Amino acid sequence: MKFEELQEKIFEVYYPGKHIIDSGYKYLYDAVSRTPMESVVEIGILMGFGSIILCAAAEERGLKYYGIDPWDLIDSGDHAPLKHFVGAHVNTEKIARRVMAELKFNNYELIKGFSYDAAKDFNEPIGMLFIDGCHCYECVKKDFLLWSPKIIKDGLIIFHDAGFDGVGKVIEGIAKRDPNFIEIRNVPIETYKKIS
Repeated sequence: MKFEELQEKIFEVYYPGKHIIDSGYKYLYDAVSRTPMESVVEIGILMGFGSIILCAAAEERGLKYYGIDPWDLIDSGDHAPLKHFVGAHVNTEKIARRVMAELKFNNYELIKGFSYDAAKDFNEPIGMLFIDGCHCYECVKKDFLLWSPKIIKDGLIIFHDAGFDGVGKVIEGIAKRDPNFIEIRNVPIETYKKIS
């Protein structure tokens, strides 16, 4: 499915009446085409907006997409503010699963749980990792430290919402200093390539 077709589906499901999509999502779609031939992993699905884009781009290349999200497990701790963002009554897991099923993708697996728990059992090599889960410093730091070793050489790690304090601090204090990665783009989404 081409990006333009995805836009129409996204507008239909998530944003009726709108006709413009964030350029960051087009960047994600294109980034999948530049990744090594390994799996695509997204941390933080919420309602599945980015998942549609990543999954479609991965399917075009014959890659597997994995999406990880705690969904209704976010009622406490650092994750509680997300319920206020989408509304306590919204079943984001149901929306994400329904949309993925409607699009009839054959290459995906949605994992319900916290990313730091999922990392323990995830043994697939990763060609692209998209970090868009909890934005607090400790969560983003865990995501980077637990998942970045699974990325293969020339693979990408992409941070969404780099302007958030927690995400920005991990980028500046950890990712940019990691000798295994080089920064290849910082607008609109921070992107690093694994070099060793």
